[in-house]
Amino acid sequence: MTVNVVMVLAVFLLMTSGGAAAVGEDVVEILLLDGYSAQPIASTGVDVYSDNGIRCIKAPCNTGGQSWQGETDASGVVRLPSRIVNKVTNVSAAGYAGAELSRDGQRRTGRLQLELDPRAKTEPEHIEQAARRFKIVDANSGQPLKRTTLWVVRSSSCVPPGCKDFSYSGPTNSLGNVYLPIFKIKIEDSWIAVTGYANQKFASIAGDNTMRMRRR
Repeated sequence: MTVNVVMVLAVFLLMTSGGAAAVGEDVVEILLLDGYSAQPIASTGVDVYSDNGIRCIKAPCNTGGQSWQGETDASGVVRLPSRIVNKVTNVSAAGYAGAELSRDGQRRTGRLQLELDPRAKTEPEHIEQAARRFKIVDANSGQPLKRTTLWVVRSSSCVPPGCKDFSYSGPTNSLGNVYLPIFKIKIEDSWIAVTGYANQKFASIAGDNTMRMRRR
């Protein structure tokens, strides 16, 4: 777990008797958000698995694995017992793919947030409709580019809207996310273009989902 996330988790430790935590047990409050709609994932079952990050090559191997189940409240907040949080803490919700807390958790507007991808977008019934989430951020400030039009272009020199050599155009949502149809766009051979920013090449299909845009 990174130092920054450890500090964030420490800030959000509090005493509570709500949720599935025992009375008086320390918990971490996490706001779960739908990465596509940007809405809280309210009143939904949550599954958590954590361990110490050790991956066995030969048994026996003590990973310190723990499982926990709970539910978000009406505002999308889950109260996770702090004893469950470990170096690797995977959080998923019913209908959503999981995310790793130390890697994907963010502190926004004074609260720890975790964005989850709806399986209907990333794992649809028809695989050709699958989409992959990208978060578009300003490289200097680290802030997401919200409700911002972007293009997926086929060259580093293409600057829309004047240049028409693009395979996709659309806005980010209020979290700075865009879900791109990965079977309709050759992401590995493309760049993201945003007005006022230099084009940013996609690293790889399996690479970092955060696109850090630098101003021209």
